Amino acid sequence: MKVKNQLVLLVSFSMLLVLLAGIFTSRVIFSRTLRQSETELLMDRCKLLGEPEFYGNRQLLDRLAITQDIRITLIKEDGTVVYDSEHNTETMDNHYFRQELKQTRENGSGTAVRQSITTGKETLYCAMRTSDGLYYIRVAAPYTYFSLLNKQFLSLLVPLLLMIGILVFIILYIVIRHLLNPVEALVIAGSRYATGDLEYRTYIDKPEEFHKLSDTINHMANQLQQTISGISNERNKYSSLLSSMDEGVLLLDKGKKVMISNRASKTLLDQTIEIGSRLMDIFSDLELDGLVDKTLAEGTSSQYELICWGPYRGETALLMSAGKQKTFNLHITAIKDENQQETNGAVLTFRDVTELKHLEQVRQDFVSNVSHELKTPLTSISGFSEILDNGDLKKPEIKHFAAIIHRNTIQMQTIIDDLLTLASLEKAEIAPPMQKEKLKKLLDACIEGVRFKAETKKITLTLDCPDKLELTCNPGLLKQAVINLLVNAIAYSDKHTEVILAAEEKHSYVRIWVKDHGIGIPKPEQQRIFERFYRVDKARSRSAGGTGLGLSIVKHIALIHKGTIEVDSTEGLGSTFTLTIPKESPSLKQLEEKSKKLYGKQQKV
Repeated sequence: MKVKNQLVLLVSFSMLLVLLAGIFTSRVIFSRTLRQSETELLMDRCKLLGEPEFYGNRQLLDRLAITQDIRITLIKEDGTVVYDSEHNTETMDNHYFRQELKQTRENGSGTAVRQSITTGKETLYCAMRTSDGLYYIRVAAPYTYFSLLNKQFLSLLVPLLLMIGILVFIILYIVIRHLLNPVEALVIAGSRYATGDLEYRTYIDKPEEFHKLSDTINHMANQLQQTISGISNERNKYSSLLSSMDEGVLLLDKGKKVMISNRASKTLLDQTIEIGSRLMDIFSDLELDGLVDKTLAEGTSSQYELICWGPYRGETALLMSAGKQKTFNLHITAIKDENQQETNGAVLTFRDVTELKHLEQVRQDFVSNVSHELKTPLTSISGFSEILDNGDLKKPEIKHFAAIIHRNTIQMQTIIDDLLTLASLEKAEIAPPMQKEKLKKLLDACIEGVRFKAETKKITLTLDCPDKLELTCNPGLLKQAVINLLVNAIAYSDKHTEVILAAEEKHSYVRIWVKDHGIGIPKPEQQRIFERFYRVDKARSRSAGGTGLGLSIVKHIALIHKGTIEVDSTEGLGSTFTLTIPKESPSLKQLEEKSKKLYGKQQKV
């Protein structure tokens, strides 16, 4: 609705309210004034008639009631009516509790307006005591007389107020129309500018304020025309630069709408990107949308990996695409103003990393496939071994076949466990909980875990670790790493030799090493022994029951602890594997420093 129409409606509504308020107020004032005047008149008559010479003359009272159109009642102190100008007193009830008499007893005089029980009419009653105090004198007049006066008053007042209201409305309408004509001209100019017609100009002479505003708008149109021309030239330069890039680029405003997109973005996404398109309409990914919101709010940068196939995203795309999904690596950077204070938008660059992800997936699939292929026969072999062990076959045969099946089962199960452990350790997002541990207690548990294997080969296990040495680590993972090193040392050592497990603190690190007197590792092979399934002596490795994954697992556990694993070996003399781990976890150390700043003292984590 236009402003002019809104103002007309507002004025009309205001005038109506004022008119109604005027009528109501006038009527209330008139009614109160009329009633007060009539009450005073009736009170004067009560005072006059309260004299003994008047109320004692019943004929005089009858004559006054007729000539003045009033009703006169004389009432005893106990409420008994002794005289009434209009009715027989014998048929009238006791008036002791009438409101006007009650007020008279309390205040000396009283008034009331009610429907008379005797006459059945709306009546105004006024009462007071007679001058000698022996009676109550009451004078009443029909209230319909006042209503008639009210109606006559309203019949004169309402038309007058309506005429005044209509006249004022006409005057205001003319004034509003005169004032808003320039506003409509300015609105038309604004609409033309909004559509890009910057050649349009307004010409307003009066009033003076609108004349100045018209000149200002015309000047702004000239300035805007020049600015747009300069921006167009700069935009052409940037467009040429963006078109030559292989990465997709999207420039977003605060509302996450596309302001600029290059040719590569359309090619990579295989869709047309219109200026003004919403980010959500292009990528349809809630997590990415939230990440862009965070970047805009904090004014920082962030990265995100998006998997898509058709309209599907994330895990759904992986499930639905059957390997045909695309993977994009996105980088989001906030754009700030010249003062680096306010964020004006964000630049989103992305590239297709589908092929790289495919190669990575092939590597991961290898572990998953091996696990899957081995897991299926594992159940059958394990169950069959139980049947053989409980069957009616000859005892030597049962033991022979059961031992073979059981040995293969254990070997396959070991491979599967190692593969699954390795796969979980290789996940980039893994963050196992860390805690402080007494290292000697942990290493004692490792020794006990492999003691049976060592005793089988008559190998002596030696532990050298300070009692008070502590290390922040994941106990389960570190124990697994040390046990893997001990198992390897026992497997590749000759009988009646010694395997040493030792630990020491060096600066801010803890060094744990396992030393054996086994066959050793040739120098050219030492750089590859931490690869999965790599074996120096394949025949001996399989006969020893190894999976080829133990050292790879140790390496990943060391990396998770922000540490390293090294080997020092001489062929024929033995090997020493050294695990070096920071004594304090970097993440826990940062948390402790933050706690000190917040609370002023060291916090136990």
